[in-house]
Amino acid sequence: MIFSPVSRLPVTARSYLTSIAVLMLVLVAVHFSIQAWGQQQAQQWITAWEKKYGGHVGEARVQMLRGALTIHDMQWKSKGIDFRAPFVLLRGNLSDSIEQIDIREIVLQGAKVTVSNALFQQILQKKTNLSELLPWARLLDGVRDMHSYDMDIVVQAGLEENLPLQPLVVHHANLSATPQQRQWQLLGDVWDGFINLSSQNNGQDITWSNLDAMQLTESLGLSVIEGRVTGKASWQKKQLSGDIVWREKALSSNKKAISEGKVSFQGVVDESDWQVDIQTMDWPLQIFSASTPILYGRKLNGAYLTGKLDLKRKQQGWQASMKQGVIRNLNYSDESKAVWYLQHIDFKKAKLVWPQRTLRMDKVVIEQGNWAVDSSASTAAILPSAWNMNFPKVSFKAIKLGDIAKHIWLPDMQGELSLHGQRLNMKASSDSDAMGQWELQAQGVVAEKFDIKVRAKHVPLLNFRDALPQTFVKDARLSGDVGLDLKGVWHTDGWQLHGDMDGHNIMWNRGAWLWRAEQMQLKAISFGSIETPSADVWEVHNWAGQTSLTPWSQATNMSVSQKQQKPVLSLDGWKLKHIMIDSGKFSLGQEDAVWFESDMVKLDDVEENNVIN
Repeated sequence: MIFSPVSRLPVTARSYLTSIAVLMLVLVAVHFSIQAWGQQQAQQWITAWEKKYGGHVGEARVQMLRGALTIHDMQWKSKGIDFRAPFVLLRGNLSDSIEQIDIREIVLQGAKVTVSNALFQQILQKKTNLSELLPWARLLDGVRDMHSYDMDIVVQAGLEENLPLQPLVVHHANLSATPQQRQWQLLGDVWDGFINLSSQNNGQDITWSNLDAMQLTESLGLSVIEGRVTGKASWQKKQLSGDIVWREKALSSNKKAISEGKVSFQGVVDESDWQVDIQTMDWPLQIFSASTPILYGRKLNGAYLTGKLDLKRKQQGWQASMKQGVIRNLNYSDESKAVWYLQHIDFKKAKLVWPQRTLRMDKVVIEQGNWAVDSSASTAAILPSAWNMNFPKVSFKAIKLGDIAKHIWLPDMQGELSLHGQRLNMKASSDSDAMGQWELQAQGVVAEKFDIKVRAKHVPLLNFRDALPQTFVKDARLSGDVGLDLKGVWHTDGWQLHGDMDGHNIMWNRGAWLWRAEQMQLKAISFGSIETPSADVWEVHNWAGQTSLTPWSQATNMSVSQKQQKPVLSLDGWKLKHIMIDSGKFSLGQEDAVWFESDMVKLDDVEENNVIN
């Protein structure tokens, strides 16, 4: 026989325990009944939600003890939004119909929200609201708290004023919100940095730190720059303010950042009109390279702006104006061309209108830089016709002008110019011991044709080495004093100059050969970027030639076959109609050992590969 401790209890106690056991069984049965009923009710309104709003739920379970509903694999998609969440927790009254459901708390884990760029722009400009974005938003009216962990937010690629925008991806975002108090905060990783965005009382604040400038500028459709960006902004009832700091990457681990730019801004912003005051300090303008003028095939590669800028935006476009400002290290470059570089630019009363592409600066002062052209290339696109640029007065000094193809550079040029649209008027001069005294004038329509005048005195002959026949100047020493008086044109097919050149105390020396002339003239010179150089007359006065006996004896001991060959004069393409050489002598060995003297030597129609008899 089996005995139980219960059997020893009085009858009253045993009856009491039996009642408790039965009650517990009833409560468990009721619990599971309510659980099943709640699960059935939840499934009904989820099914209704899926059908009415086009959503999808993989699995839903009611947790009666927690008063919550867990949803797995929730998806919803509409025009401009794609929402996916592997786990959703809802708390509230979940047993009523979909019309009467009351959700008080929402928790998301690992969700991903993809938004089209067009919708994102509408959200930024406050042209849409929650009821338009989510047709089932009224289900969230009673929500008191909302939390999301490890969420990804993706804004798809798009266009902003014809500029390409790359996708914006915020990783591992955490969202906390109190909808009834209209408060929320979003923390996340973006562009290899960190962002904190919050909203309270209809105002938004955003801070960001250590954003990768390359990813940031590419995503915004701007020209890519290196470095890191940190800043903050506040938007309170149409009042926008904040500041941004950009730091360029250090050249090495033990060097500080080589450049830093700052922007502070404050103004009024609404749906259509912007009016913002911006204070810049060495801010990199190269991020707008895609929108700046292309000069002579070159694009803006660097420029840093300092000054106070007034930015306005209306329906017809943007307008930026500055009373005064400074641009340093302006750099226009191309892979195959020399850099155009201006170190320091002061300007007053500047105004830029976009997209009309109108730029005006009333007074500009430029100090130090280099500006070069390529004489072998076409000049059809010196200035872009799409731009209307006006610079009534530009003064410059310490500018190095040059020709890449001819390797001719004029240092320390100074002068003034004016530019109205495509019409240019310039005067410049330079005076140095190394390059002589130069005067340049240019006027006309840049994109079509403009006239050029060049005058120079006391220019060392050595500076024209690359423009002279290389047969003569290769491995040779040159000296002398040269003057120029040239006129010409610069047009879409290239450039052309003609005029006269005179030289004094000219010396040419190669090996044992020495040639001097007190005076030399080239009359009616004509040369350009695409034509063969020529001159009507080459005159030489009071000249003297000299060589040693050894090379001369070697020359006289040539073989018979060599003596029968006629010498060829190579001028590297130069053409000379007439050569006139007078009052000269030629010596062997010593200068006083004169071999022959000549009062006058004339040659006609001298050009490349002509045979001298």
